[in-house]
Amino acid sequence: MDIQPDPAKIDFLLLCDHAEVANGKLTAMGIGWDTIQQPFAPRIPGMAAMRPPPIRMAVGLGFSVGWNFTNQPIPLEVVLEDSEGKPLFKVAAQLTAGRAPNQPVGTPVRSVLAFPLLITFPTSGRYRVLASLPQHGSHMEWGFTVLPPPEPPQITFASPSALLPLTPPATP
Repeated sequence: MDIQPDPAKIDFLLLCDHAEVANGKLTAMGIGWDTIQQPFAPRIPGMAAMRPPPIRMAVGLGFSVGWNFTNQPIPLEVVLEDSEGKPLFKVAAQLTAGRAPNQPVGTPVRSVLAFPLLITFPTSGRYRVLASLPQHGSHMEWGFTVLPPPEPPQITFASPSALLPLTPPATP
């Protein structure tokens, strides 16, 4: 059988609340969002404003690897950058998709990866995640918006007399 060289390619890129890979399967929750809000940053009177706490998120990726490119490292890059192209997070890794001994000759192999992130965004605005297999010319991106944190709740205290009666109720 004549095997045509099928390059490796990115099939999908997902933003998720959580993603992990187990037994060759990508499991994810909160998939496909394009807007996220920074969490509330506590404010203590008399102190400088605190930065918002970090956001938990994940990047899920799926690949199709041609028969001729299995069992060898394939360079992979994943970058999270702001609207001006400044990277906040960057991973340079190697993807190696193995093939099973009984895999039919010429069949592409599917592979999945997950990158959990804990990140504090410097400002609200537009961001994007870019994934690429540079040697194979496969690229994918996902843009998203980070909203500013909500306004802190206003807490007011009622007078104690408004909360509790000062005298017990009369008994008949």
